[in-house]
Amino acid sequence: MTIVENRIERLDKQAKKAKDEQGLKELELMQRLRDHLEQEIPLREFEFTEDERTLIRGYQFLTAKPLVFALNINEGDIPKADELAAKVPPRKHVTVIAFCAKAEQEISQLDDDDREMFMEELGITEPALDKVIRTTYELLGLISFFTVGEDSAALGQSAGTRTHSGLPAPFTPISNADLFAPK
Repeated sequence: MTIVENRIERLDKQAKKAKDEQGLKELELMQRLRDHLEQEIPLREFEFTEDERTLIRGYQFLTAKPLVFALNINEGDIPKADELAAKVPPRKHVTVIAFCAKAEQEISQLDDDDREMFMEELGITEPALDKVIRTTYELLGLISFFTVGEDSAALGQSAGTRTHSGLPAPFTPISNADLFAPK
């Protein structure tokens, strides 16, 4: 809220003096954001146009970030984890994941064969860590991809699907030994 109020003060002085059209648009947007925040509604629930998203790109508003709620449930509740997660009222850009941390810890310490059998017994289809990572990528609009050559490999992450037009940053080189190392 402080960032928005300070920006409104600066824009009010600058935009009106210089008759800056872009500044006036940003001022109007910041005033709407302030009104929205005064109602104690997070910015993730604000309906931004593409132009408005461009205007606020440089700001890192915490309430504009998507949320993942992680519910730690009892082992006996694992079969109804999705049902428990669905009890949390739906909100825009908020995802709820229910899992049993104790069972997940045990799963992480098992070898592959025992892990699959234990997960099947408990009715777990996907480890919670994998679910959290996948959900986070989806909320942020990210994709991961590998590029592999004869003597090198690289892992890249990108927002959107513009990977065909070039390699996005960050692009992390990794060796074949890292990529193909036995587990």
